[in-house]
Amino acid sequence: MILSNRSEARNTMNKKYVVVFAVIVVLLCISCEKEVFTGPPEEGSAQNGMIYIDSKPSGSRIFLNNRNYGTVTPDTLKWLSDTDYLITLKTLLFQDTSFYVHPTNGVVLDLYVDYLANPSNYASIRCFSEPENAQIVLNDSILHRLTPDTLTGLYPGTYKVKYTLPEHRADSVYVFVRGGEYTDAVVALEDTSRYVSYTKTNSGMSSNILSSIVIDVNGVKWIGTRDKGLVKLEGDVWTLLNQSNAGLLFNCINCLTLDNRNNLWIGTPLGLMKYDGRNFINFSFLLPDFYVSAIAFDASGNGWFGTQNGLVKYIGNTYTVYKTINSGLSDNFVTVILPEGNNIWIGTNAFGINLFDGTNWTVYIKTNSLMQGDGVLSGFIDHNGTKWFDILPMPALDENGGLVTFNGITWQNRSIGSAMELRKIYTIVEDEIYNMWFGTKSGIAKMDTQGNVTLYNATNSGIPSLQVNKIAMDSNNNLWIATNGGGLIKYKKNIQ
Repeated sequence: MILSNRSEARNTMNKKYVVVFAVIVVLLCISCEKEVFTGPPEEGSAQNGMIYIDSKPSGSRIFLNNRNYGTVTPDTLKWLSDTDYLITLKTLLFQDTSFYVHPTNGVVLDLYVDYLANPSNYASIRCFSEPENAQIVLNDSILHRLTPDTLTGLYPGTYKVKYTLPEHRADSVYVFVRGGEYTDAVVALEDTSRYVSYTKTNSGMSSNILSSIVIDVNGVKWIGTRDKGLVKLEGDVWTLLNQSNAGLLFNCINCLTLDNRNNLWIGTPLGLMKYDGRNFINFSFLLPDFYVSAIAFDASGNGWFGTQNGLVKYIGNTYTVYKTINSGLSDNFVTVILPEGNNIWIGTNAFGINLFDGTNWTVYIKTNSLMQGDGVLSGFIDHNGTKWFDILPMPALDENGGLVTFNGITWQNRSIGSAMELRKIYTIVEDEIYNMWFGTKSGIAKMDTQGNVTLYNATNSGIPSLQVNKIAMDSNNNLWIATNGGGLIKYKKNIQ
């Protein structure tokens, strides 16, 4: 640190410089910032001792005898007495620097602090990852160094520290480090060898609250959200389609289905739309009620649309509305539609299951089946033609709900667990080796062909213990899981 004396006029060329090393005491300390003091340093003083203070970098706050007068470097402290003063410089980047000075009447004392002239003022980052041996990337520059490691000689400030490791999702953290200090950059890397999560924070997902997912013939994933519209995932490219940028009817999506020509059909609380890859077309004019709860297409390409006030069959340019008043439909609120050849199985909200063969209606309720209730939450038809239905538990009506199957002749109660959360199944799929997969209120259950059940949740897998609203299987037999709050999860099912 260098101090110099100059005459008050500051225009003389004969300047005297005094080099001080032992007199000035430099204290590195961390102290609480006091309120800005607005009065003069010395009330009523006629002395004209002055200190000109500068720093590199500039902008350090100047404290005089532990008082903050609202000045920052570079600046001049004036009207100082012929006595000792404690000067403290504070900056966000470096530790506090303090020293004593003794100004002389009629003289300007120059004080200059170069923080980085002292190597101890450089910053350091300690890099930790779980698991270890991850590649360290600093501000997008690969360092060819592995965790754990310490990066030294850094200019103070904010750094982006990223870690990459095979079979793990690359992740990063922003850290702020001050001069002369160490800051830890700690990241737990997600193991993607079997599970990969896609959320708002690590992908192009617009929402973590998902309602549905379907995969088209080209492998494109279409994801319905409850609040942000439709998300398209094609390869690694994410596209958001919503009310404002694409003309979607509503950003809350109830259900998604693909027709026989790979068109996407979208059911919302405000109507029905078809997306042909270029345009959204409104089909709400078909509906007896705008709330669309289920969509399906049969083998002939006929569309079946369930609402909370009736069922619609759509053929070419004609459509038919089925309600309790004009057909054998047992309940106008349709929750499930399962085409099976010329038959349509229809689950309702409060009055069981309907079988419609195009002419005749057959109704199954708890009095003529083994169903423990009449509200149908989900359904599926497996490779053998067995129908699987989950019945909503209604404790107030002494209805336990639960899973039932029907092979056309015999009803059977099935169980994937005794907990109430496991008696709410929102989606059912079958894989390539005939395992049944169930999305529940608290994770996923798998039932093998022998009836053995395995539960997957946050405690034993990468699947969060959250409500699973929909499961879709891609051409590689991976499961894509849409959760109610945990975003989208890819489960690499065939990885051993």
